[in-house]
Amino acid sequence: MQEKPKILIVDDKVENLVALEKLLSTFDASIIRATSGNDALQMTLYHHFALALIDVQMPDMDGYETVALLRSSQETRFLPVIFVSAIYREDYHVVKGIESGAVDFITKPINPEILRGKIRVFLDLHIQKTKLETEIVERVKILESLQQSNSLLSSFLQSIPDAVFYKSADSRFLGCNKAFEVYTNLSEKKIIGKRDDEVFPPSLVASLNKAEKLLILEKTMQQMELWLDLADGRKVLMDFRLNPILDNENEVSGLIGIARDITERHFDKAALQEAKDASDAANMAKSMFLANMSHEIRTPMNGIIGMTDILMQTDLSLEQKEFLQIIKLSGDNLLSIINDILDFSKIEAGRIVLEKIDFSLPIKFEETIKLLNFQAIKKGLYLKSNINPDVPDNVSGDPLRTKQVLINLVNNALKFTETGGVTCNVDIIEKTADSVKLLFKVIDTGHGISPEGMNKLFKAFSQTEASTARKFGGTGLGLTISKRLVELMNGEIG
Repeated sequence: MQEKPKILIVDDKVENLVALEKLLSTFDASIIRATSGNDALQMTLYHHFALALIDVQMPDMDGYETVALLRSSQETRFLPVIFVSAIYREDYHVVKGIESGAVDFITKPINPEILRGKIRVFLDLHIQKTKLETEIVERVKILESLQQSNSLLSSFLQSIPDAVFYKSADSRFLGCNKAFEVYTNLSEKKIIGKRDDEVFPPSLVASLNKAEKLLILEKTMQQMELWLDLADGRKVLMDFRLNPILDNENEVSGLIGIARDITERHFDKAALQEAKDASDAANMAKSMFLANMSHEIRTPMNGIIGMTDILMQTDLSLEQKEFLQIIKLSGDNLLSIINDILDFSKIEAGRIVLEKIDFSLPIKFEETIKLLNFQAIKKGLYLKSNINPDVPDNVSGDPLRTKQVLINLVNNALKFTETGGVTCNVDIIEKTADSVKLLFKVIDTGHGISPEGMNKLFKAFSQTEASTARKFGGTGLGLTISKRLVELMNGEIG
């Protein structure tokens, strides 16, 4: 809240002071009395006055002397003073009063309207002067703050290792940091007021101009990677990012550009991509080799197993039949391993092609259960199946691969179950007019899987426990193959 203006009234007679106070009571101002020149001077030490009304004739120090002393002080040299006198009326005294530093001379008896009119003018001037002084102080503070901010911003810009520059709306340079000077081999003084074609090599200008036009049109950051030829002969890849500066009307008033040297990252990325390509090529070659070799091994293995079956039907001794059964069992196990490797290699090599044909899911499901039921019976286990009656009779997909996944999962469950049995369920999760989402569950009464073993599930060539591999054998590919096949069919397994 702004303080009320203060008016100093000086007279050695109290009745005159009271009369002046009454005349001035219409103003929103603080009236402060002084009964002598010395008293007036002392009041100016504690108050900042808008105006002083001083009587000329006073004992010890008259009005002229009082004003002369006021004018000699830095604080009161510009204080407006109006002389008031009942005795001195001649022009000589009026002129002397003005020459001593007063702004006006009023004789008594005082005309109230004239006095109030003059005081109103000086109070208005004081109020405007006070506002102006306040505004000047505020502007000085803002200027100091801006200078401090500019100094801080300049220090910040110079500390950035990236090249930073800023430009006006008409694409002329306004400034830059030290890093920019190094990259362009030009000082800040030399680039100010210049355009791109006067600062950058011709190879960059077209791309930068295009980006700046887009920035003005779209009012968004523009980014590009450009090769820059340095003065020392080196060639560096720079990541340019141009950011718009928007005014109060959301119009582009300029831009700030940041250019970062990404040459090393570029070559690291290229080397990494080259290594990845080489690794992918090696993996592909490995997968192709395994797929071809597995296929070549499977052909003679089928012949060995087939001939063993024929030989077992001939007249043989018990010992010979026992030997042949061992050969057949070993051949079947080896063929199973080869089939797993062949399927895995085909998947890795991207050579698995899924069919999309109409088939009866309930029929294929029951066929799978019947196929594996004999194995369950041999181990003294039950194998139950339960399919939700709402499951559609006909679906579209790959019946062979669906059956393969089910066989893998049920075989696994039977392999690791000693007592009890296995239950296989099919339920509906979601159904629309043209699609159905099904959930297959294989539940067994085996010993389960440890938390550590869970982490190994679905990983190639691994089994959940080391003892499992020793006891049951196998490649550890069954679940991995199942997972890949399910994913190829846009499904999930877990």
